[in-house]
This record gives sequence, structure tokens and C-alpha cells, in this order.
Amino acid sequence: MYAYLKLLHVTLAIVSVSGFMRRAWWSVNESPLLKTRFARTAPHVVDTFFLLAGIAMIWIASLPVLSTPWLLAKFAGLVVYVLVGTVAIKRGKTREIRLMASILAVGVFAWVVGISIRKSPLSWLTPMVG
Repeated sequence: MYAYLKLLHVTLAIVSVSGFMRRAWWSVNESPLLKTRFARTAPHVVDTFFLLAGIAMIWIASLPVLSTPWLLAKFAGLVVYVLVGTVAIKRGKTREIRLMASILAVGVFAWVVGISIRKSPLSWLTPMVG
């Protein structure tokens, strides 16, 4: 079961960040597509299942979240990603601010992926083991 949840979680991560990058592009280019019902709704559906799959994996693995530094770092990264992402998509006042926030958000997402793979808050800075 854990392997299926992990596959779902990784797949939804790819769908989520791909959708974010599309919406960020639309935001930077001030496209009316950003205001469509699908563009405003689909990310919430994808991200809800993405988060639920992650929570289910934590539960199945019986991980002690508060004493697992890499999980705490992953959640902190998620919060930063969401906050910077809102600047990229709707709160950024200028195209330049939205562009910089978009790049930063994707960078934070990549950092969180590294945390997940390396099981370390240092993300990609941690050497691979085994």
C-alpha cells in the first residue's frame, strides 16, 4: 500500500508543480486563462490529494513528525512554497515581482523534493547514501 501511495504522491507532485508553472506563466503574461474556473479549481483538487497521500504515507510508516527533522523541513518548505506561490500567481503587483516569485517558488519546490529524496533538511546539499 505504501508503494502505491508514494507513486500517487510523486505523480501528484509532478502534476502540481507543472500546473503551478503553467499558471505562473499565465500570471506573468497576464493571460485571461488564469481566470478560468478550471485554472482556479483544479490546483486545489490536485493539491488536496497530494497532501492526503503524503499524510497517509506518514501514518502508514508511523513516522513521528515532530521528531523527524526532514519532515519538519518538508512542511516548512511547503508553507514557503505556498506563500511565495500566491505572490507569483495573484499577489505580485508587477510582472517582474510575479516572475521572481515564480522562479523562487519552483526553487523552493525543488528544495523540498531534495529533502524528500535525501531525507535531510539540507536537501540536495546532503550526499546520497547507499
